[in-house]
Parts: sequence; structure tokens; C-alpha cells
Amino acid sequence: MKATDKPTQHILVRAYTDSESDICTFAIITISDTWKEQQIKTISAFNNVKDNNNFLLMNFTAKEESVNFYRERILNLDETPTPNLKKILGKRYWSFVELKKGEKEKFSSPENTMSYCIMKIDSYGNFHYMATAKNSTDKYYTTEIQLTDIIKGK
Repeated sequence: MKATDKPTQHILVRAYTDSESDICTFAIITISDTWKEQQIKTISAFNNVKDNNNFLLMNFTAKEESVNFYRERILNLDETPTPNLKKILGKRYWSFVELKKGEKEKFSSPENTMSYCIMKIDSYGNFHYMATAKNSTDKYYTTEIQLTDIIKGK
């Protein structure tokens, strides 16, 4: 996996969990043409409510292929984690990334299975994903990203 300034179909974003026993350090968001079209419509809908000070947040059910949560894998304490988020992202919270074929399948997932996932978009156009574990109350969530940055490819 390699970070790039060019828009790609995948975004690497820092992710977290409130779980006491599970780990989640990043997510991959897949940006399909359909995903982009839907978000453009969402941004247009914001124009209808942007002057309403009571409007805070919209929630959407996320399609399974839109986001996947993962954790860095460390086999030994002296080993570099795989993937190495520090090297790929540095101090950034997200980046477009180039993935090699089959690379996502090699990433380690959190131990919990996700029950459902929602995409939350606030009145400023920031979005993040939040998933809930199937058999616990554990939550997994991505860092917020400005939606227009993704659509415009910044």
C-alpha cells in the first residue's frame, strides 16, 4: 500500500475502537463512482438546510463494500507493524492510497464481527463511519474527513 496525492478508489484513514479487548487502527474506504454520486447528492441536500442552526447531523446506512476496519499486525515486539501507518500516513489522518491486487485480503481485521455500519455527515460536510460489533457494545469509528476533499480529490 502506498499513499498518493492523486485521487484513487481507496482511502486509508485512521480508525479507533472503544473496545477494551479489541484493536482497530485503520480503515479502508472504497470510493466507487456510485459512492461519489451519492455524496454529491448529499452535499446538495445540505444546501437546503445550511441556514438551519438546529441541523447537526445526518446518518446513512453504509454499504458493506464502502468501509472495512482493520488493525496493524505486529507479530513480535521489535517488528514493524503491517501495514506501517506511521510510514504511510505520517502525521496525516487520511490519504488516498494505491493498493496492490489482493493486498486488502492480507490485512488483519478486528476480532469482532461488525453488525452494521453508518456514515455520519455533519452540517459542515465532515463525515466518518461508525460500526457496531455484532455480539457486544463495542464501537469502531474512523477519523472525520471533509467530504468535499474526497469528491474533489484533494
